[in-house]
Amino acid sequence: MEGLPSQISYVCNICILKTKTGHADDELPRVFINLFRVTNESPNTNPLPFLAGRLKKSGWCKVYVGLAVIHTVASVAILVPNLSNALKIGDQTVVNQEDPTEYPPKYFKVIMEASAFMCLEIWRLWLALDSILQMNSLTIYASASFSVFSLAFSAFVRINEFIVLNNMIVGSVRWLSIVDGVTKEVVHLKQVNLYIQIALCCVEFLLMIPTLYTAYKVIKEFGWQVYKKIGSSIELQKMYRTAQWFSLLLKIDVFFEVTFIFIVLFTKYYWYSSGKLQATSSPATSYMYTAIAFCLTLSLPLVREAVARESYWLINTFLLIQFLFLGFTSHYAYQSIILDDLIDDWYAFYAYCRLKFNLNMINISLTNFNALVSSVYLAGATTIVLTVMVQMNFKKGLKPYVQWRKKKLNDAESLVALGNNQAQYKKMLDPIDDDD
Repeated sequence: MEGLPSQISYVCNICILKTKTGHADDELPRVFINLFRVTNESPNTNPLPFLAGRLKKSGWCKVYVGLAVIHTVASVAILVPNLSNALKIGDQTVVNQEDPTEYPPKYFKVIMEASAFMCLEIWRLWLALDSILQMNSLTIYASASFSVFSLAFSAFVRINEFIVLNNMIVGSVRWLSIVDGVTKEVVHLKQVNLYIQIALCCVEFLLMIPTLYTAYKVIKEFGWQVYKKIGSSIELQKMYRTAQWFSLLLKIDVFFEVTFIFIVLFTKYYWYSSGKLQATSSPATSYMYTAIAFCLTLSLPLVREAVARESYWLINTFLLIQFLFLGFTSHYAYQSIILDDLIDDWYAFYAYCRLKFNLNMINISLTNFNALVSSVYLAGATTIVLTVMVQMNFKKGLKPYVQWRKKKLNDAESLVALGNNQAQYKKMLDPIDDDD
Protein backbone atom coordinates (compact mmCIF):
# COMPACT_ATOMS: atom_id res chain seq x y z
CA MET A 1 0.00 0.00 0.00
CA GLU A 2 3.02 2.29 0.11
CA GLY A 3 2.39 3.32 -3.51
CA LEU A 4 -1.26 4.29 -2.87
CA PRO A 5 -0.70 8.07 -2.45
CA SER A 6 1.00 8.33 -5.85
CA GLN A 7 -1.77 6.24 -7.43
CA ILE A 8 -4.48 8.45 -5.91
CA SER A 9 -2.57 11.51 -7.13
CA TYR A 10 -2.46 9.99 -10.60
CA VAL A 11 -6.24 9.44 -10.67
CA CYS A 12 -6.85 12.98 -9.41
CA ASN A 13 -4.71 14.36 -12.21
CA ILE A 14 -6.66 12.22 -14.67
CA CYS A 15 -9.84 13.88 -13.40
CA ILE A 16 -8.32 17.35 -13.88
CA LEU A 17 -7.09 16.42 -17.34
CA LYS A 18 -10.49 15.10 -18.41
CA THR A 19 -12.16 18.27 -17.14
CA LYS A 20 -9.80 20.39 -19.24
CA THR A 21 -10.00 18.23 -22.36
CA GLY A 22 -13.71 17.41 -22.21
CA HIS A 23 -13.35 13.61 -22.08
CA ALA A 24 -16.24 11.59 -20.65
CA ASP A 25 -15.92 10.87 -16.95
CA ASP A 26 -17.45 7.42 -17.33
CA GLU A 27 -14.01 6.14 -18.36
CA LEU A 28 -12.51 6.88 -14.96
CA PRO A 29 -13.33 3.45 -13.45
CA ARG A 30 -11.53 1.78 -16.36
CA VAL A 31 -8.55 4.10 -15.89
CA PHE A 32 -8.43 3.30 -12.17
CA ILE A 33 -8.61 -0.48 -12.77
CA ASN A 34 -5.98 -0.35 -15.51
CA LEU A 35 -3.71 1.66 -13.25
CA PHE A 36 -3.63 -1.06 -10.59
CA ARG A 37 -3.48 -3.84 -13.17
CA VAL A 38 -0.53 -2.31 -14.96
CA THR A 39 1.28 -1.48 -11.71
CA ASN A 40 0.96 -5.05 -10.48
CA GLU A 41 2.33 -6.35 -13.79
CA SER A 42 5.56 -4.40 -13.50
CA PRO A 43 8.54 -6.77 -13.06
CA ASN A 44 10.20 -4.23 -10.78
CA THR A 45 7.34 -4.49 -8.24
CA ASN A 46 7.65 -8.19 -7.43
CA PRO A 47 10.03 -10.04 -9.76
CA LEU A 48 9.48 -13.60 -8.49
CA PRO A 49 5.86 -14.04 -9.66
CA PHE A 50 6.78 -12.29 -12.89
CA LEU A 51 9.69 -14.69 -13.44
CA ALA A 52 7.48 -17.67 -12.63
CA GLY A 53 4.99 -16.47 -15.22
CA ARG A 54 7.72 -16.23 -17.84
CA LEU A 55 8.89 -19.78 -17.08
CA LYS A 56 5.37 -21.22 -17.27
CA LYS A 57 4.94 -19.86 -20.78
CA SER A 58 8.12 -21.37 -22.22
CA GLY A 59 9.70 -24.79 -21.86
CA TRP A 60 12.97 -23.53 -23.29
CA CYS A 61 13.11 -20.80 -20.65
CA LYS A 62 12.79 -23.47 -17.97
CA VAL A 63 15.63 -25.48 -19.50
CA TYR A 64 17.80 -22.38 -19.84
CA VAL A 65 17.32 -21.29 -16.23
CA GLY A 66 17.73 -24.88 -15.03
CA LEU A 67 21.08 -25.18 -16.82
CA ALA A 68 22.21 -21.86 -15.34
CA VAL A 69 21.31 -23.04 -11.83
CA ILE A 70 23.06 -26.41 -12.34
CA HIS A 71 26.11 -24.62 -13.74
CA THR A 72 26.36 -22.31 -10.74
CA VAL A 73 25.68 -24.95 -8.08
CA ALA A 74 28.13 -27.43 -9.62
CA SER A 75 30.91 -24.86 -10.04
CA VAL A 76 30.55 -23.41 -6.54
CA ALA A 77 30.35 -26.92 -5.01
CA ILE A 78 33.60 -27.82 -6.78
CA LEU A 79 35.38 -24.58 -5.91
CA VAL A 80 34.53 -24.45 -2.19
CA PRO A 81 36.85 -27.42 -1.37
CA ASN A 82 39.46 -25.87 -3.67
CA LEU A 83 39.33 -22.62 -1.71
CA SER A 84 39.33 -24.43 1.63
CA ASN A 85 42.40 -26.49 0.67
CA ALA A 86 44.27 -23.40 -0.49
CA LEU A 87 43.56 -21.66 2.82
CA LYS A 88 44.86 -24.69 4.74
CA ILE A 89 48.00 -24.77 2.59
CA GLY A 90 48.51 -21.06 3.21
CA ASP A 91 48.36 -21.62 6.97
CA GLN A 92 51.13 -24.23 6.73
CA THR A 93 53.32 -22.57 4.12
CA VAL A 94 55.98 -19.95 4.68
CA VAL A 95 55.71 -17.15 2.14
CA ASN A 96 57.90 -17.83 -0.92
CA GLN A 97 59.33 -21.08 0.45
CA GLU A 98 57.90 -22.97 -2.54
CA ASP A 99 59.67 -20.83 -5.10
CA PRO A 100 61.55 -17.66 -4.10
CA THR A 101 61.17 -16.30 -7.65
CA GLU A 102 57.39 -16.64 -7.64
CA TYR A 103 55.41 -13.86 -6.01
CA PRO A 104 52.70 -14.02 -4.86
CA PRO A 105 52.87 -17.72 -3.92
CA LYS A 106 50.72 -20.29 -5.65
CA TYR A 107 48.30 -20.84 -2.76
CA PHE A 108 47.43 -17.13 -2.77
CA LYS A 109 46.75 -17.30 -6.50
CA VAL A 110 44.45 -20.29 -5.98
CA ILE A 111 42.54 -18.41 -3.28
CA MET A 112 42.01 -15.43 -5.56
CA GLU A 113 41.14 -17.61 -8.57
CA ALA A 114 38.56 -19.66 -6.67
CA SER A 115 36.97 -16.57 -5.11
CA ALA A 116 36.75 -14.72 -8.42
CA PHE A 117 35.41 -17.80 -10.21
CA MET A 118 32.61 -18.20 -7.65
CA CYS A 119 31.76 -14.51 -8.06
CA LEU A 120 31.70 -15.02 -11.82
CA GLU A 121 29.30 -17.97 -11.61
CA ILE A 122 26.92 -16.22 -9.20
CA TRP A 123 26.99 -13.09 -11.36
CA ARG A 124 26.30 -15.17 -14.49
CA LEU A 125 23.30 -16.82 -12.79
CA TRP A 126 21.91 -13.37 -11.96
CA LEU A 127 22.47 -12.36 -15.60
CA ALA A 128 20.55 -15.44 -16.81
CA LEU A 129 17.60 -14.83 -14.47
CA ASP A 130 17.51 -11.14 -15.35
CA SER A 131 17.53 -11.91 -19.07
CA ILE A 132 14.44 -14.13 -18.73
CA LEU A 133 12.68 -11.72 -16.39
CA GLN A 134 13.25 -8.77 -18.71
CA MET A 135 12.98 -10.78 -21.96
CA ASN A 136 16.21 -9.16 -23.14
CA SER A 137 17.85 -11.05 -25.99
CA LEU A 138 21.12 -9.14 -25.63
CA THR A 139 21.45 -10.23 -22.00
CA ILE A 140 20.65 -13.83 -22.96
CA TYR A 141 23.40 -13.71 -25.58
CA ALA A 142 25.81 -12.36 -22.98
CA SER A 143 24.86 -14.87 -20.28
CA ALA A 144 25.24 -17.80 -22.68
CA SER A 145 28.52 -16.47 -24.05
CA PHE A 146 29.97 -16.26 -20.57
CA SER A 147 29.65 -20.04 -20.33
CA VAL A 148 32.46 -20.06 -22.89
CA PHE A 149 34.30 -17.49 -20.78
CA SER A 150 33.91 -19.74 -17.74
CA LEU A 151 35.56 -22.59 -19.61
CA ALA A 152 38.35 -20.28 -20.74
CA PHE A 153 38.72 -19.00 -17.18
CA SER A 154 39.54 -22.54 -16.03
CA ALA A 155 42.01 -23.09 -18.89
CA PHE A 156 43.76 -19.82 -19.72
CA VAL A 157 46.29 -19.57 -22.50
CA ARG A 158 49.72 -18.14 -22.04
CA ILE A 159 51.67 -17.07 -25.14
CA ASN A 160 55.41 -16.70 -24.78
CA GLU A 161 57.58 -16.75 -27.88
CA PHE A 162 55.20 -19.36 -29.32
CA ILE A 163 51.75 -20.64 -28.37
CA VAL A 164 51.96 -22.99 -25.41
CA LEU A 165 48.89 -24.18 -23.47
CA ASN A 166 49.39 -23.52 -19.79
CA ASN A 167 46.03 -23.93 -18.09
CA MET A 168 45.10 -24.20 -14.44
CA ILE A 169 45.49 -27.99 -14.57
CA VAL A 170 49.08 -27.67 -15.79
CA GLY A 171 49.69 -25.12 -13.05
CA SER A 172 48.35 -27.55 -10.47
CA VAL A 173 50.61 -30.31 -11.81
CA ARG A 174 53.65 -28.02 -11.54
CA TRP A 175 52.57 -26.97 -8.04
CA LEU A 176 52.19 -30.62 -7.08
CA SER A 177 55.75 -31.34 -8.17
CA ILE A 178 57.10 -28.94 -5.50
CA VAL A 179 57.53 -31.14 -2.44
CA ASP A 180 60.67 -29.79 -0.78
CA GLY A 181 60.03 -28.39 2.67
CA VAL A 182 56.31 -29.17 2.73
CA THR A 183 54.37 -31.70 4.81
CA LYS A 184 52.52 -34.76 3.53
CA GLU A 185 49.23 -33.05 4.32
CA VAL A 186 50.12 -30.16 2.02
CA VAL A 187 51.06 -32.60 -0.75
CA HIS A 188 47.71 -34.37 -0.31
CA LEU A 189 45.82 -31.08 -0.48
CA LYS A 190 47.67 -30.19 -3.68
CA GLN A 191 46.64 -33.53 -5.19
CA VAL A 192 43.00 -32.90 -4.30
CA ASN A 193 43.18 -29.44 -5.89
CA LEU A 194 44.54 -31.00 -9.08
CA TYR A 195 41.53 -33.32 -9.30
CA ILE A 196 39.23 -30.39 -8.55
CA GLN A 197 40.67 -28.42 -11.47
CA ILE A 198 40.12 -31.38 -13.80
CA ALA A 199 36.52 -31.79 -12.60
CA LEU A 200 35.86 -28.07 -13.05
CA CYS A 201 37.06 -28.08 -16.66
CA CYS A 202 34.90 -31.14 -17.42
CA VAL A 203 31.77 -29.56 -15.91
CA GLU A 204 32.32 -26.31 -17.80
CA PHE A 205 32.78 -28.15 -21.10
CA LEU A 206 29.75 -30.43 -20.65
CA LEU A 207 27.40 -27.55 -19.83
CA MET A 208 28.69 -25.05 -22.39
CA ILE A 209 27.13 -26.54 -25.56
CA PRO A 210 23.58 -27.16 -24.19
CA THR A 211 23.61 -23.67 -22.65
CA LEU A 212 24.40 -22.04 -25.98
CA TYR A 213 21.74 -24.12 -27.77
CA THR A 214 18.96 -23.37 -25.28
CA ALA A 215 19.86 -19.67 -25.35
CA TYR A 216 19.39 -19.71 -29.12
CA LYS A 217 15.96 -21.32 -28.71
CA VAL A 218 14.87 -18.84 -26.04
CA ILE A 219 15.88 -15.87 -28.19
CA LYS A 220 13.83 -17.21 -31.11
CA GLU A 221 10.74 -17.36 -28.88
CA PHE A 222 10.94 -13.68 -27.94
CA GLY A 223 10.27 -12.55 -31.51
CA TRP A 224 9.01 -9.10 -32.42
CA GLN A 225 9.05 -7.49 -29.00
CA VAL A 226 11.06 -4.37 -29.90
CA TYR A 227 8.72 -3.59 -32.79
CA LYS A 228 5.67 -4.00 -30.57
CA LYS A 229 7.19 -1.75 -27.90
CA ILE A 230 8.73 1.01 -30.01
CA GLY A 231 6.68 0.89 -33.20
CA SER A 232 7.85 1.35 -36.77
CA SER A 233 10.13 4.34 -36.19
CA ILE A 234 13.61 3.34 -37.36
CA GLU A 235 15.27 6.19 -35.47
CA LEU A 236 13.59 5.24 -32.20
CA GLN A 237 14.55 1.60 -32.69
CA LYS A 238 18.20 2.56 -33.24
CA MET A 239 18.25 4.77 -30.16
CA TYR A 240 16.51 2.07 -28.13
CA ARG A 241 19.01 -0.54 -29.29
CA THR A 242 21.88 1.72 -28.21
CA ALA A 243 20.27 2.08 -24.78
CA GLN A 244 19.87 -1.71 -24.61
CA TRP A 245 23.57 -2.23 -25.30
CA PHE A 246 24.39 0.37 -22.66
CA SER A 247 22.16 -1.41 -20.14
CA LEU A 248 23.89 -4.71 -20.88
CA LEU A 249 27.35 -3.18 -20.59
CA LEU A 250 26.52 -1.79 -17.15
CA LYS A 251 25.70 -5.33 -16.01
CA ILE A 252 28.98 -6.59 -17.47
CA ASP A 253 30.86 -3.76 -15.73
CA VAL A 254 29.46 -5.00 -12.41
CA PHE A 255 31.77 -8.00 -12.67
CA PHE A 256 34.71 -6.82 -14.76
CA GLU A 257 35.26 -3.33 -13.38
CA VAL A 258 34.03 -3.62 -9.80
CA THR A 259 35.38 -7.13 -9.18
CA PHE A 260 38.70 -6.23 -10.82
CA ILE A 261 39.26 -3.18 -8.66
CA PHE A 262 38.45 -5.06 -5.44
CA ILE A 263 40.78 -7.90 -6.48
CA VAL A 264 43.53 -5.34 -7.01
CA LEU A 265 42.87 -3.77 -3.61
CA PHE A 266 42.98 -7.13 -1.85
CA THR A 267 46.14 -8.15 -3.71
CA LYS A 268 47.89 -4.88 -2.92
CA TYR A 269 46.92 -5.27 0.74
CA TYR A 270 48.52 -8.71 0.69
CA TRP A 271 51.68 -7.31 -0.89
CA TYR A 272 51.84 -4.42 1.57
CA SER A 273 51.47 -6.77 4.52
CA SER A 274 54.38 -8.81 3.14
CA GLY A 275 56.53 -5.70 2.72
CA LYS A 276 57.03 -6.30 -0.98
CA LEU A 277 55.77 -2.95 -2.33
CA GLN A 278 57.34 -0.54 0.13
CA ALA A 279 59.99 0.59 -2.35
CA THR A 280 57.68 1.71 -5.16
CA SER A 281 54.31 2.47 -3.58
CA SER A 282 52.69 4.14 -0.61
CA PRO A 283 49.53 3.68 1.48
CA ALA A 284 48.12 6.87 -0.07
CA THR A 285 47.85 5.02 -3.37
CA SER A 286 45.66 2.37 -1.79
CA TYR A 287 43.43 5.06 -0.28
CA MET A 288 43.02 6.55 -3.74
CA TYR A 289 42.16 3.12 -5.17
CA THR A 290 39.59 2.59 -2.41
CA ALA A 291 37.92 5.93 -3.15
CA ILE A 292 37.73 5.10 -6.86
CA ALA A 293 36.26 1.68 -6.05
CA PHE A 294 33.57 3.29 -3.89
CA CYS A 295 32.69 5.89 -6.54
CA LEU A 296 32.66 3.29 -9.31
CA THR A 297 30.32 1.00 -7.37
CA LEU A 298 27.86 3.86 -6.77
CA SER A 299 28.09 5.20 -10.32
CA LEU A 300 26.75 2.07 -12.03
CA PRO A 301 23.22 2.28 -10.57
CA LEU A 302 23.24 6.10 -10.70
CA VAL A 303 23.88 6.21 -14.43
CA ARG A 304 20.73 4.17 -15.02
CA GLU A 305 18.80 6.93 -13.27
CA ALA A 306 20.70 9.48 -15.37
CA VAL A 307 19.45 7.87 -18.58
CA ALA A 308 15.89 7.56 -17.27
CA ARG A 309 15.85 11.26 -16.30
CA GLU A 310 18.00 12.36 -19.26
CA SER A 311 20.22 14.12 -16.72
CA TYR A 312 23.35 15.59 -18.31
CA TRP A 313 25.21 16.32 -15.08
CA LEU A 314 24.68 12.78 -13.73
CA ILE A 315 25.84 11.09 -16.91
CA ASN A 316 28.86 13.42 -17.20
CA THR A 317 29.77 12.55 -13.62
CA PHE A 318 29.67 8.89 -14.62
CA LEU A 319 31.98 9.66 -17.57
CA LEU A 320 34.44 11.37 -15.23
CA ILE A 321 34.47 8.32 -12.93
CA GLN A 322 35.12 6.05 -15.91
CA PHE A 323 38.10 8.16 -16.97
CA LEU A 324 39.42 8.04 -13.39
CA PHE A 325 39.00 4.27 -13.44
CA LEU A 326 41.03 3.97 -16.65
CA GLY A 327 43.69 6.17 -15.07
CA PHE A 328 43.73 3.89 -12.03
CA THR A 329 44.12 0.86 -14.31
CA SER A 330 47.03 2.53 -16.13
CA HIS A 331 48.76 3.36 -12.85
CA TYR A 332 48.28 -0.18 -11.58
CA ALA A 333 49.61 -1.71 -14.80
CA TYR A 334 52.64 0.59 -14.82
CA GLN A 335 53.48 -0.06 -11.17
CA SER A 336 52.82 -3.80 -10.93
CA ILE A 337 54.03 -4.89 -14.34
CA ILE A 338 56.78 -2.47 -15.35
CA LEU A 339 58.22 -1.21 -12.05
CA ASP A 340 57.75 -4.13 -9.68
CA ASP A 341 57.35 -7.02 -12.16
CA LEU A 342 55.86 -9.01 -9.29
CA ILE A 343 53.45 -11.25 -11.15
CA ASP A 344 54.74 -14.38 -12.84
CA ASP A 345 52.81 -17.27 -14.40
CA TRP A 346 49.42 -16.34 -13.00
CA TYR A 347 47.26 -18.10 -15.55
CA ALA A 348 43.76 -17.18 -14.43
CA PHE A 349 44.29 -13.44 -14.07
CA TYR A 350 47.27 -12.61 -16.22
CA ALA A 351 48.44 -13.81 -19.62
CA TYR A 352 51.79 -12.58 -20.80
CA CYS A 353 53.21 -12.63 -24.27
CA ARG A 354 56.55 -11.57 -25.66
CA LEU A 355 56.19 -10.30 -29.22
CA LYS A 356 59.18 -9.41 -31.32
CA PHE A 357 58.82 -8.03 -34.82
CA ASN A 358 60.80 -5.94 -37.24
CA LEU A 359 59.47 -2.52 -38.24
CA ASN A 360 61.70 -0.50 -40.59
CA MET A 361 64.76 -2.40 -39.36
CA ILE A 362 63.90 -1.53 -35.73
CA ASN A 363 63.34 -4.40 -33.33
CA ILE A 364 60.35 -3.80 -31.07
CA SER A 365 59.73 -6.00 -28.05
CA LEU A 366 56.51 -6.03 -26.04
CA THR A 367 57.06 -7.78 -22.73
CA ASN A 368 54.61 -8.72 -20.02
CA PHE A 369 51.45 -7.94 -21.93
CA ASN A 370 48.66 -8.17 -19.42
CA ALA A 371 45.47 -9.74 -20.76
CA LEU A 372 43.31 -8.83 -17.77
CA VAL A 373 44.28 -5.18 -17.81
CA SER A 374 43.63 -5.12 -21.56
CA SER A 375 40.14 -6.55 -21.01
CA VAL A 376 39.42 -3.89 -18.39
CA TYR A 377 40.66 -1.20 -20.78
CA LEU A 378 38.29 -2.57 -23.43
CA ALA A 379 35.33 -2.59 -21.03
CA GLY A 380 36.07 0.94 -19.83
CA ALA A 381 36.58 2.38 -23.32
CA THR A 382 33.40 0.72 -24.62
CA THR A 383 31.46 2.06 -21.66
CA ILE A 384 32.67 5.60 -22.37
CA VAL A 385 31.75 5.36 -26.07
CA LEU A 386 28.25 4.02 -25.36
CA THR A 387 27.71 6.62 -22.63
CA VAL A 388 28.43 9.40 -25.12
CA MET A 389 26.13 7.78 -27.70
CA VAL A 390 23.29 7.48 -25.17
CA GLN A 391 23.78 11.09 -24.09
CA MET A 392 23.54 12.24 -27.72
CA ASN A 393 20.06 10.65 -27.86
CA PHE A 394 18.71 12.76 -25.00
CA LYS A 395 15.68 14.97 -25.77
CA LYS A 396 14.87 13.01 -28.94
CA GLY A 397 11.75 11.18 -27.77
CA LEU A 398 13.31 8.05 -26.25
CA LYS A 399 12.69 8.94 -22.61
CA PRO A 400 9.29 7.17 -22.22
CA TYR A 401 10.86 3.87 -23.32
CA VAL A 402 13.96 3.86 -21.11
CA GLN A 403 12.44 3.77 -17.63
CA TRP A 404 14.24 1.19 -15.48
CA ARG A 405 11.66 1.58 -12.75
CA LYS A 406 8.01 2.50 -12.47
CA LYS A 407 7.36 6.01 -13.68
CA LYS A 408 5.05 8.05 -11.45
CA LEU A 409 2.98 10.22 -13.74
CA ASN A 410 1.55 12.94 -11.56
CA ASP A 411 2.06 16.04 -13.66
CA ALA A 412 -0.44 17.38 -16.18
CA GLU A 413 2.17 17.67 -18.95
CA SER A 414 2.94 13.93 -18.89
CA LEU A 415 -0.76 13.07 -18.72
CA VAL A 416 -1.55 15.26 -21.72
CA ALA A 417 1.26 13.52 -23.62
CA LEU A 418 -0.23 10.14 -22.80
CA GLY A 419 -3.86 11.16 -23.25
CA ASN A 420 -6.25 8.23 -23.17
CA ASN A 421 -3.78 5.65 -24.50
CA GLN A 422 -3.44 3.12 -21.69
CA ALA A 423 -1.29 0.87 -23.87
CA GLN A 424 1.22 3.70 -24.14
CA TYR A 425 1.07 4.16 -20.36
CA LYS A 426 1.83 0.47 -19.87
CA LYS A 427 4.87 0.83 -22.13
CA MET A 428 6.15 3.65 -19.95
CA LEU A 429 5.89 1.40 -16.91
CA ASP A 430 7.90 -1.33 -18.62
CA PRO A 431 11.65 -1.17 -17.93
CA ILE A 432 14.15 -0.67 -20.69
CA ASP A 433 15.16 -4.32 -20.64
CA ASP A 434 11.63 -5.50 -21.32
CA ASP A 435 10.65 -6.96 -24.65
CA ASP A 436 13.93 -6.78 -26.47
